Amino acid sequence: CNDGSYSINPSADEVCDGIDHDCDGEDTEIDAIGCVDYHYDGDEDTYGLADDYLCICESGEIENYTVAASDVVSDGDDCCDIDWHSKPGALYLATPNECGSYDRNCDGTTEKRWTYNAECESPYGTSLCGVGASGWYYSSDPSCGYSAPWLTDCDHNDDGSWLDPTDDYCEVDTESKTQQCR
Repeated sequence: CNDGSYSINPSADEVCDGIDHDCDGEDTEIDAIGCVDYHYDGDEDTYGLADDYLCICESGEIENYTVAASDVVSDGDDCCDIDWHSKPGALYLATPNECGSYDRNCDGTTEKRWTYNAECESPYGTSLCGVGASGWYYSSDPSCGYSAPWLTDCDHNDDGSWLDPTDDYCEVDTESKTQQCR
């Protein structure tokens, strides 16, 4: 296809230089000389799949093959490549990812955001009245995506008396909170 160059002919190997060396109408091909491995990133979160890559001349030359091999090795694998929110370093969320897992940060484990419990006790034990205590109220921390009472505050009940055991000395404030995970 180019009589002026012996390196451009139908049996030539393609090279990543913008010239159609093998006369097929394309100036780049998979596995061309000088290509670089790029990993597939279906959800476009800049984290690729470790086991899905092509050797191409430029990032994005083939749709969604945009993550350089060096970035996959250093940043880790995308554990749910159909969910932009699931990737190494992801934040906590209360819903599973699009792949059905709560492991949003792709470390192979499910980590709960809040694991501490709290309670308000009267002066007969250790008093937390007036202290800004917070945590799962008198319960263990719920599973990912489930709700439970969350203690927001333990106030002194001005009408109560610590001398009268039938009086509520502490005023408990709670709200419903949903466990987040990653």
